[in-house]
Amino acid sequence: MNLPATSLLLFQRALHAWVLLYVLTALPVADLLWFDPVTPLLPNKGGIQALVDPFAAGLPRGAAPTVLVLTALAALFGTFRQATWWSSLVLWLGFNALMHLSFLASSGGLQLASNLLFWNIPLALGTAGPKRFSGAQLLGGWAIRLQLLVAYAATALHKLEGLHWTGGTALRIVATDEAFGPAWLASMPQLATISTWAILAFQLSFPLAVWWRRTRVPWMLVGVLFHAATAFWMGVPEMAAIFLVAYLPWMGERTSSANATRLGLSGAASGTAPQQ
Repeated sequence: MNLPATSLLLFQRALHAWVLLYVLTALPVADLLWFDPVTPLLPNKGGIQALVDPFAAGLPRGAAPTVLVLTALAALFGTFRQATWWSSLVLWLGFNALMHLSFLASSGGLQLASNLLFWNIPLALGTAGPKRFSGAQLLGGWAIRLQLLVAYAATALHKLEGLHWTGGTALRIVATDEAFGPAWLASMPQLATISTWAILAFQLSFPLAVWWRRTRVPWMLVGVLFHAATAFWMGVPEMAAIFLVAYLPWMGERTSSANATRLGLSGAASGTAPQQ
């Protein structure tokens, strides 16, 4: 199966734009999140985590503003220019450092973004680097593609462990919470039950449906509606947005090229992505 070069290009630009928007929208509470965080420091687990993620146990005192600026600059660079492996590395390290400082305010969306940013490093190495690193592009592109499927599968399998999702009561319970809603759904138990099972079926089937174009497009359209609903009613727009960003590497080359042309990026994708 092909890895469309333009789809990967759009993904990289959108991923950087997501980080930039996340940082900018969080600036009003930067003191609580990063500069003087109310979140306790994570324990230093050592081992491979300390080697792969050197800021997992926290930043040196007073370093957060510098890391924030570097992260924003790296995100800005990759939003409007072809990201390099070193700018992608800076972005991943900076984003992770900020995320660890505020892990109590984190979400599954931020965890997904961290994983996508990590695999974007070899992707950028293959995209903007010498041709001998085309294997890195193949590794990064497929890891990013599969990360979306793993996220859906893990979420769905976790839901199967409890009784509320399989019993069809999960959405009705959520709807009764004033912080989420929608309140009207709680008064329609049959619709709430059907919707609960529909979401579970969607998340379970997406990792299979995405492999064929005939099913990929409808499932992605359902996904757009699902994540838009979670952004509106559950107040997690950053999670909804990063899942939709992760859809981009699964788009076909024809669709991606048309979208890139509209955005003025049609000439930015150089070469062809490796094929399976």
